[in-house]
Amino acid sequence: MVRYPHTLEVSYREEGSFNEAGDYTVGTAVSVSIEGRAEANGKGNLVRLEDGSQIVYDWMFYAEHMDDRIPYNADAELKEGDTSFWTGNVKRMAKRQRGTQIWL
Repeated sequence: MVRYPHTLEVSYREEGSFNEAGDYTVGTAVSVSIEGRAEANGKGNLVRLEDGSQIVYDWMFYAEHMDDRIPYNADAELKEGDTSFWTGNVKRMAKRQRGTQIWL
């Protein structure tokens, strides 16, 4: 039995900032590959977003505890081996004591 059979590929752009001269610097592109386990949302459960609204999510992704913070609406792709089986966006991320949950 494989504990983490899936891979979540996430890409997003970090927020830009202004330097000391007042010029805007574009944020850097970030790509992250996370090993974990994806479970389909077969019951139509909802996830509450940071603004208080609720939406139906497609997948719940479980992974080891992560230090990185993945932003809302980051591009995401679920893979099993080299085969992609879902593409979409990150809905929410929660760091738990023993791991990380990501709603897709």
